[in-house]
Amino acid sequence: MQFDIQINDERVLDALDGYLKRSQDLAPAMEIISGVLADATDRAFINQQDPESDAPWAPLSPHTADRIVNGKRRGETPILQVTGILAQSFRPEWGSDYALVATNDIRAGTHQFGAAQGEYGQTENGRPIPFGDIPARRMLGISSEDVSEILEIFALHMSN
Repeated sequence: MQFDIQINDERVLDALDGYLKRSQDLAPAMEIISGVLADATDRAFINQQDPESDAPWAPLSPHTADRIVNGKRRGETPILQVTGILAQSFRPEWGSDYALVATNDIRAGTHQFGAAQGEYGQTENGRPIPFGDIPARRMLGISSEDVSEILEIFALHMSN
């Protein structure tokens, strides 16, 4: 499964356009920008909140919070971090014309966008997958401070 989230901030796109007119190699700037995107994702997990709106993630359902994983009650660990695998799966990537954060964890889309009970079908026993609604807990996106940092990166690289 693949999903793309694009950031279409007009100020960032204008800065990118200006940089393209002055330079042919965007890779150095894109490498730094991919780090900004990765930091935003890390902060979402640390703060357990949407990186754009700062809205807190929905709490775990009582049933999920009571589950034991790796000897720990899920409700006693930060949301989406009982094993740390999802949070640690995000990696910055960049090239001459892109900067992004990627993951190969198939659960990322479900947690980013949420999923309705039964959205993925049923088990062999006829139980819905997922067994209950999973609220969106956005981990991808950037804040206004991140946009400012990206604009500063373009300004710095355009001045060179």
